[in-house]
Order: sequence, then structure tokens, then C-alpha cells
Amino acid sequence: PVKNKTFVKLAPSNADFAFSFYRLVASEATDKNIFFSPVSISASFAMLALGAKSATLTQILEGLAFNLKKIQEQEIHEGFCQLLQVLNHTDSELQLSLGNALFIEETLKPLQQFLGDVKRFYESEVFSTDFNNSSGAENQINSYIEEKTHGKIVKLVENLDPLTAIVLVNYVFFK
Repeated sequence: PVKNKTFVKLAPSNADFAFSFYRLVASEATDKNIFFSPVSISASFAMLALGAKSATLTQILEGLAFNLKKIQEQEIHEGFCQLLQVLNHTDSELQLSLGNALFIEETLKPLQQFLGDVKRFYESEVFSTDFNNSSGAENQINSYIEEKTHGKIVKLVENLDPLTAIVLVNYVFFK
């Protein structure tokens, strides 16, 4: 069990973000069913905020409905870390697995601090990827997602542009 429940502080912002996002998507898809994971979207963008500064950092976190006067950036990352640990805890009745991975063009060299924080807070993997070899990059990403979803998703990406710099993938698997 989690002792310091920082993740509880995320709930109001995550709910606000979820409803705002739903209203936006629903207004454009009036005759379609909508399925999305607000926590997955929030966690993905919060993870990207680890590599942002100044106005970009503020825009990402405020876009996720966080009031930076009420919650500090560090608390956001610690909260998502705890939330992901709680959600990914497997018991006999439920198997839930959700997470992210970054595939970064092999010529780009992210800061070690960013790579460490992505792993520590979000348990995300980062892969050096040769996007000039589009089919190789597609195979790398698709194989990763196929493994994480136990074969339920086998072809997530196709026709990747050789100029691609970063691909962020998010997966949710439940049984």
C-alpha cells in the first residue's frame, strides 16, 4: 500500500481535464462512440513536461488543468508515479497494465536527467530509434506494443516519416 498518497492531489485536475477533453472530442464526433483514457493522456503529457521549461512547461501542465499555485510540479510527477504503481498492481481478479515509451531518433541525445526522471516517475522506457529505416522503426515500435498488450494490438504504427524525431506510445491492457 502507498503511504503518502500524493496521487490523490491529482484527482481534481484529472477530472477537470477529462471532462474538458471529452466535451472537445464529443463536439467533433457527434455520431460516434468515444473511448479514451484520461489518465493515460495526462500521464503522457506530464511525462513530456519533464523535458520542458518556462512557458512550454507551464502550458503543458495548465493544459492538463493543473493549478500551479495549488500543486507543485514535483508533486505532479510524484503523484503520477504513485498512481501508476497503484493501477499497475496486479491481483487475482484484475490485470491492468498501462504505460508509455519514447522512441527517439538515434541522432538526438536527451539529457540524462530527463531519461532518469522518465524511468523513475513514469516507469517508461526510452529507445534509440533509426527513423531513416522506417520499416525497422515501425517493427521496433509495433513489437514493443504487441508485447505490452499481450498480442491485442499488433500494428499500431505504419508509414512512419523518415524525418520523425520522436514517437510517444501509450498502452493500456486490462483483463
